[in-house]
Amino acid sequence: MAKPKALVFGGTGTQGGPVVRELAQRGWAVTAATRNALSAARLALLGATVIQLDLRDGEALTKQADAADVVFFHVPSRPLDSAAKGLARKAVEALAPTTRARMVFSTSGPVPPVKGRRGAPRLFAGVDEVLRQLNPMPVGWHVVTPGLFIEDVLDCTSAARLRGEDPQWPRGVVRYPLPAEARVRWTSCRRVAMVVADACDEIIAGGEPQANLAPVMSEPVDGATLARALCRGLDGREASGVDPRYEAWDPREYAAEMPLAGAADDAAYRECVGELYEYFAGQPGLLAPEGPGRVPLDAIVGDVRADAGDQ
Repeated sequence: MAKPKALVFGGTGTQGGPVVRELAQRGWAVTAATRNALSAARLALLGATVIQLDLRDGEALTKQADAADVVFFHVPSRPLDSAAKGLARKAVEALAPTTRARMVFSTSGPVPPVKGRRGAPRLFAGVDEVLRQLNPMPVGWHVVTPGLFIEDVLDCTSAARLRGEDPQWPRGVVRYPLPAEARVRWTSCRRVAMVVADACDEIIAGGEPQANLAPVMSEPVDGATLARALCRGLDGREASGVDPRYEAWDPREYAAEMPLAGAADDAAYRECVGELYEYFAGQPGLLAPEGPGRVPLDAIVGDVRADAGDQ
């Protein structure tokens, strides 16, 4: 029996990479599309076919999608006027002529319903545009909407900082731009990859498209519980003698310091990130959504350690 075929965009990215790995482990024939094939050697070791493909090349995109059973792409949070929104639109338009492939895409975090979204930040515009393009299309599509990613915390609060190896960062302190009392259900890129792969398997089995798939997430936890979990040994070593503490970071200050790469690193985008976390602080239903799977927070933190070992 022939293997099902998946085309994964952003195969070397934070979300695309785990999806390639999960599908390959489940026996899929995976084509990982990236703008820089030279950086994808580890994906080839998983058995994936690595191709260099620009989302702006509509003809090449359509050709690759026609050869796949499922196409996966990740929609990052971007403001209305960003280039990412235009790229997403071009990609969906290029996929529209395909007669075979079905689509699965994931968002960068919780997305509030369009109805009643008054006062929501501009960063949801990219997702809105993709959905607007997909709605009239004859092909089926699944949407994975996760909670907040534990990896986002670790972008700034690294294991080295928790152990006190950064003189500019207090030992044992976890900082994040949400109030300490806010209860959050955390997920990981690995858990999202699992539910994406589940959706791909469901497509092959003839299942109906679903618009709000959720990955496994932690139980709702406050800031103090998050700090204790991260200080229990993120990289497999106990942070002995550390007094875990959570400090609510001003969203604008966090946005100014968060690590960004490439074209995304601009003042307008950072301003939007600050707006996003100010919005989340008043949306407990988005921070701790209902979902089918709940695991201890330690299991979510362990996903990051496991992914680091897979690199």
